[in-house]
Amino acid sequence: MQAELEPSAQTAPESRAAPRSFSHRWFTPLLLTAFSIFYFTDVLLRASAKYFWFDEIFTLYLSRLSPGELWTALEAAVDNNPPLFYWFTKAGIALAGENRIGLRLPEVIAFWVFCLCAFWFVNRRAGVVAGFIAMVFPLFTGAFFYAYDARPHGIVLGFAGLCVICWEKVQQGGRRRGLWLVLMSLVLFAAFMNHCYAVVLVIPFALVELFNTATARRPDAGVWAALVLPVLAVVPVYLPLLRGVHQLLQGTMHASVFPANWQQVARFYHFLLDPAFLMVLTAFAFAFIGTFVGGPRPIVVAVRDFVLALGFLALPAAGVVLGKAVHAPYVYRYFLSALLGVVFLLAVLFRGYALSRRNLIGLAFATVLAVYWMYSFSHLLWRHAAHRLYYPYTSIALDTTPGRPLANESLLFSATDTSIPIGTQDEDRFLRVAYYSPELSRRLYHFSKPELEHEYRLLQRFERWGPPYNPPETYNEFFGAHPRCYIYGGDEIVDIVSDLMRQGWRLTSLQMFEGQSLAMVEHAATSAPRAGTDRHAVQ
Repeated sequence: MQAELEPSAQTAPESRAAPRSFSHRWFTPLLLTAFSIFYFTDVLLRASAKYFWFDEIFTLYLSRLSPGELWTALEAAVDNNPPLFYWFTKAGIALAGENRIGLRLPEVIAFWVFCLCAFWFVNRRAGVVAGFIAMVFPLFTGAFFYAYDARPHGIVLGFAGLCVICWEKVQQGGRRRGLWLVLMSLVLFAAFMNHCYAVVLVIPFALVELFNTATARRPDAGVWAALVLPVLAVVPVYLPLLRGVHQLLQGTMHASVFPANWQQVARFYHFLLDPAFLMVLTAFAFAFIGTFVGGPRPIVVAVRDFVLALGFLALPAAGVVLGKAVHAPYVYRYFLSALLGVVFLLAVLFRGYALSRRNLIGLAFATVLAVYWMYSFSHLLWRHAAHRLYYPYTSIALDTTPGRPLANESLLFSATDTSIPIGTQDEDRFLRVAYYSPELSRRLYHFSKPELEHEYRLLQRFERWGPPYNPPETYNEFFGAHPRCYIYGGDEIVDIVSDLMRQGWRLTSLQMFEGQSLAMVEHAATSAPRAGTDRHAVQ
């Protein structure tokens, strides 16, 4: 196997190495239609099964606000996204209703758009087989979760795909080049107005333009304007958001939980590709076989396409630089657009192998992808009622039990003494109970240890706009006010109970079930079972 770089970008019909398989005009539309039908069925089933989690509840309530109220909430760092994301969400709700599908409809559509853009871009360079691989492979990665998650990351991914299409049209020139430059700039601006870290999308295209400038000996003013103007346009929006985030996080441990350091780049790719490890291994196995079966053919890649792909692959590293520069947290899902570089380089592996006139090695791998996707799809259909979904890169199961949005919090309902309050340190469980069970929420309190936790401040600010819940309290406040109480959560309950027992509390009951723990504790000085208001300071 050998790779060759061409000095110019040739599309599939023009390239000497592009396969001519499946040239029938009806084949590509039929392929894209079949993909779309299976995709929407798959994703909408997942979206309808998954109940809202912590971040999505913020999305839901903020999308209900008027523009003025929304901006007030965003300046207070209740959520960290620019306003366009919430307006897209409101549009999805207007189309499909305020439900599990309507709230996630923009992400469902945007991820589909990304897959089609990946197909279009790769198909023109490496043929329909490689295009199919680029289109389907994202469904096996850690990014797929964000196709049905009401957060802006799937939307940014869709805009990244559209921007690549606009960029290619600009590179082709012609009478409509100016129109494509305007569209490219607007697409970038829309991505930036959905998530602040989306500004790194400028980097791959800037790298290509630096390469073009170096080879052509003069810069392309139109392209540079299309890249720079949207960045300048979002600065007035980003500065108040950044100021609010700094005020929220100052003195908390949040930065140590999500640090912007270089180790995060490798962890990002683990997060992205670990679910697809078997498919990546299979791809390289087929590519290796292709060097022996039928003889190798060179993988021809235009230099600027290669630079563009490397630019997308470098986005997680660019995120580290940006995070350090603005003292912001680094979260893997912020850089999903790196997937464009992955699918491009993976798909073009199969451009150079052919038996007779068909790319049979690539076709074999595409068949493996399709069969495995169909297996997963049929499994989803067959066991839809009992299907479990997990948050990416963790073993945390999301609530999917039909008719039971708090199935994963079932142990909470064992706290039958309604006169005794319940405390939890788990902000995700706390907010979901507040949304799905207002009656139980009246007894539930969120306490924070240490006192300056990010979640404590966040829930304090969200109280104004979110579902009704008891104001969050510090560790000392909660246990000082409630000498007899339940404590609910996960493994952290052991440490909390141990700490309390060292300070004169006693454990009266403990239940554990499927990762949940419910303990009843009371202060040794409590003379009778009561939910009193006496304060016993916890040292």
